Amino acid sequence: MAPYILASAILLTDFKTSQYISDIKIDKSLIRTLFLINIVIFLLGFGILTEQSLLVEVIQRNYQSLNEELYEQMIVWNSKPVTVFGSHSTAALAYFCLFAINFKLFRNVNLSSFWRGIYLLFAAGFLILNWLLISNTSVAMTAFVVLFFSMALIRKLSKNTKVILFVIGLASILVIIADVGFFYSMFGGSDANGFLGRYSSGGRLQSTYNYLIDNNFMPIGFSYSAGIGLGDNFIAEYIIKASFFGYFIILFLLWTWFRRHLSQYRALAFFVFIVLADFAYPLLVYSRIAAVIPFYVLMWQRIDSGVFLVRESDNQIEHENEK
Repeated sequence: MAPYILASAILLTDFKTSQYISDIKIDKSLIRTLFLINIVIFLLGFGILTEQSLLVEVIQRNYQSLNEELYEQMIVWNSKPVTVFGSHSTAALAYFCLFAINFKLFRNVNLSSFWRGIYLLFAAGFLILNWLLISNTSVAMTAFVVLFFSMALIRKLSKNTKVILFVIGLASILVIIADVGFFYSMFGGSDANGFLGRYSSGGRLQSTYNYLIDNNFMPIGFSYSAGIGLGDNFIAEYIIKASFFGYFIILFLLWTWFRRHLSQYRALAFFVFIVLADFAYPLLVYSRIAAVIPFYVLMWQRIDSGVFLVRESDNQIEHENEK
């Protein structure tokens, strides 16, 4: 029950701060916290990649997730920079979020040029860490970021729609040709990995689907059975435990919570991001992700507030000048 209690506590708590109140101390505290998070993740991530025994031991003693086998598979055998997040799927989602928030800070004009450059380097670092996870989720998210920036660059270089569509189409074809193996492993080719590994007949969650079908989709609540595959997607987590109706309630709470704290466009983007992630791994019930969502959303709304890093006296002067 613990993961659901944590998720409920978050989704039923109001973290909103008035966007008209400027408190530069809060903003600086958020920036320092993010800076510390960046440094710790980078030390642990690149420590894993370079096999630094001291840093690997820190992860082994303090940040294992689920079981010893997962730790050995991720870090000991494959040196994947999952740091504190346990597996490559959850780490990929966390690094994508950290990339986005660091890049957003880089674009904030109230920071000095030096610190904007620092946070741009952090953003690039998380993009690199994400790629080096070498998983379906991490590669897909890295490709999404590259495609997004490529499209933005193309729009600036040419206003000719036909040229834009041609370049995007050509790039997509080249990616598919160059990495057919990735797409094959992502959408099929194995009953243990990728999309079909989770959703195809005979996949590793087949026992879960069998139970739901045989029992008229009746959930198991917070009970447990070794014969039922749990986790790994929204069906094997929310629906098997809380039913379709329970999953709908979770999505409703998530949407209203995002909408309370963010603009409609931003709330929709965050909501869709979490829902899509549920197809690979349910994030809200993973404590290390759920626990940092309030910080992430609070920082995002502060940056978007228009008074981020603006002193109250400066804000009053600006309002007086407008009058």
